[in-house]
Amino acid sequence: MFAPKLYSVLKIPVIEIFNSKYNIQIDKKLYYVRQQDSMMLRQIRIITNDFSEFNKYIVFVDCNGAKSRKEEIKRLVLNGFYINKTHFTISERSASMTRNAILGFIDSSIISKINTIVNMDLDIKETVLSKWYAYRGLMFSSCHCLDGYYPKIIIIPDYKKEIKNQKIKYLVEKETSYIDKNTGENKIWKTHDIEEGIKDVPLNVFDGAGIHHPDITDEIKDFLHIEERPTSIMWRLPYSKGMTHEVNYTEYFKDNGIDFIQDIWGKWYSVEEKMIIFTESMYKGYKYFNKTGTYSDWDMYWSKFYKYNHCIGIAKWNFTKEREPVYTRANYQILQDLDLSFDEFKLLSDKSLDWVEKIVNGDNLYTYCFLGLTGEKPKPINNYAKAILKNPEMIKEESVRNFIKKQIHKYIDKMKCGKIYIKACYKFLVPDLIMLLEWIGGNKNPIGVFKDGECYSIGYNGEYLIERNPHICRSEHLILNAVKNDIVDKYCGNLVNTVMINGYGLSYARLNGADCDGDLILLIDEPIMKLGVDKDCPIVINLDEKLTALKENISKEAHADLVCRTLVSLIGEDSNAATCYHNKLAKTKETKNKYMKYIDILSIVNSFAIDYAKTGYIMQIPYHIAKYSKPFPYFMRYAGDYYNRTYESMEKGNSNYKFHKSYGSNMNRLCFMIEKFHNKEIKWKKSLKFDYTIMYSGNEIIENDTFKEIESLYIDFNKQIKYLSLFEKKLHRYDEFKEELKAWDKNSAMNYYINWNGIYNKYKSVAEKICSDESVLADICIKLCYEKYSKRSKKFIWAVCPNGIIKNIKQKEIFIPKKDDSGCYEYLGKRYSFLLYDYPLYNE
Repeated sequence: MFAPKLYSVLKIPVIEIFNSKYNIQIDKKLYYVRQQDSMMLRQIRIITNDFSEFNKYIVFVDCNGAKSRKEEIKRLVLNGFYINKTHFTISERSASMTRNAILGFIDSSIISKINTIVNMDLDIKETVLSKWYAYRGLMFSSCHCLDGYYPKIIIIPDYKKEIKNQKIKYLVEKETSYIDKNTGENKIWKTHDIEEGIKDVPLNVFDGAGIHHPDITDEIKDFLHIEERPTSIMWRLPYSKGMTHEVNYTEYFKDNGIDFIQDIWGKWYSVEEKMIIFTESMYKGYKYFNKTGTYSDWDMYWSKFYKYNHCIGIAKWNFTKEREPVYTRANYQILQDLDLSFDEFKLLSDKSLDWVEKIVNGDNLYTYCFLGLTGEKPKPINNYAKAILKNPEMIKEESVRNFIKKQIHKYIDKMKCGKIYIKACYKFLVPDLIMLLEWIGGNKNPIGVFKDGECYSIGYNGEYLIERNPHICRSEHLILNAVKNDIVDKYCGNLVNTVMINGYGLSYARLNGADCDGDLILLIDEPIMKLGVDKDCPIVINLDEKLTALKENISKEAHADLVCRTLVSLIGEDSNAATCYHNKLAKTKETKNKYMKYIDILSIVNSFAIDYAKTGYIMQIPYHIAKYSKPFPYFMRYAGDYYNRTYESMEKGNSNYKFHKSYGSNMNRLCFMIEKFHNKEIKWKKSLKFDYTIMYSGNEIIENDTFKEIESLYIDFNKQIKYLSLFEKKLHRYDEFKEELKAWDKNSAMNYYINWNGIYNKYKSVAEKICSDESVLADICIKLCYEKYSKRSKKFIWAVCPNGIIKNIKQKEIFIPKKDDSGCYEYLGKRYSFLLYDYPLYNE
């Protein structure tokens, strides 16, 4: 799967806009980020007739670190801001932008045209604003834009039913009386509690999923110029999204005596037609475009679609069977609540520790695979790998070696918080498509082919553990029995990289309210993990999951209020609180049960948080649960920079932050074990003799004016990098340097990162203007770094002349691994053989 085309756009920390009083003067190159294409970027290209790689009409504003400054953010949303005299106005934001507190702004000179295009002539006065803006935000969803591609799409009704008599846990409101210490009065305190009982649970069986004709797959394959057949496709259209799967529905319907099918408006279609069939849940505009309640509403949608030159987009598609990984890294959320002894639990890390040791010890297969140097035409991950592919001696080069070391240390640190390799693969969640065919064919009570507790995935047989992130509580572990089925094989046997689940149980609910619009699940084949799962654990369900905010008038002020409300995501807080309770040492059974109840409540709180941007309804973590959730378990210091900085602050005596090292936590004990492995058992060779002359072109290096200009640039580069590195460290250690950083607030400082790529590109651009010959520039830089200033960092050569270095290196005869089912070597579950590499990368 390849990503949509990348464009450069500006991304600016909101704190800089505030500090500049909403009129910022910047060097744009320092704020460049790469952004995948979207329907919005496409529309801007069309309006402006500007098809350049840098899209100057969009700015992303990062509001992390300033979420509490609501009045300033509200002013930003209402009035916009200036960049170098150009005014920008608030626009849309995708779901991922909402989760990450990113706002989208568009050049005010074109915002009116953009709004008209996004509105599609809809005149909505009052609606649930969170849904309205979430659906509009699909315009910013990354996708491949299929210009000129207009297949027939039909909409069928959703199939909703109730799953009867299910043993579940659900949220209730509880009243507790207490005596007020100040007044002596008896008062009532309302809080939330979990009850267990038998309930009927509603289910939208095909939520977010549909099907498409095999010819559609082939058309998309040709349109995207890809080798694989995209049998599962995630679609993006204005006010529409979801996933369809290739099904030979013509053959199925003919085999079952069905010649015509009916859409949601009652229009009939021949089963011979080549179509994409959406379920109602995929068409988010169904209510907005509902004027007559007839097929003319769908006609109206498409007339506006063409009028405003919209396009169909594809966000993702499935892996081929060959590209599916055998091993995938787990995370602490799905590991921390397994009921296992530590002797059992620690066995899950064996594969990862062995993997590290082989790379550190220089195993050719593991090193080359780690760097992406495999296959007949390998695609190196960076310039270091490109250099190695020309001459393996480059592995000894200082910057290359430091890169490999740094990456391995990152992997080991992540292992300390649960990022360990397990036998598992991410797959798209799919409903019972035979049941869907029955429903489309007119059966009002479809049966399907799978029983409760069953699933289907090509090549899988027996019990498997299924997980979805975020994972909060024990009941979110799902074990299903993978079965073979001839009917599925016949009509949709091409569906790889998917897991099809039955339409009877509460699998969606157990997976934290998953649906089939492109949700990925982790299918796991680890017997030890299955041992730690309680199959009979009642499911924790949010019975109010469809609860939404009230309708509001559409206005700038209401939009600003919505933005302020939704800048704070509780998903991370819910997860953190659950992690703290999972890893606390409970000294009594009563305390343990209390913690488990708190975690169940957090699971429901989290379900509201996940859908907050769409529903506009949020549930706060109950005060007593939030208050006593801390401290973090020790392993969390490796979960990210924020946690590590917090831990370092604690180590320096800041009593506001605490971590506990309880041995009652398997995750803590795993962390201690891997720390010991990291510190005492990983041994890198201290020094390797490297022949740097292999990077020279062979031409004489003359210390002329050009040389001296590059030398001056080199000296300036080292000073700048040293200064900025120190400044970034000070920001991230705000408590130590707050007197020096008076212009910064703590949140902004702790969340600020320097755009190093922008800095390097700036110096690269200057160096290329001084010396346009790549080989000569590389020769000068190598002489400076390895001869004249040999004790200094070698970063400069890779920052300003990587192409010249790679060009200068002579191609050596090497053998690299290639996937081969009959190969003698194994790497993360795949078989390999070695083949002679003779394809000069530079001349590719």
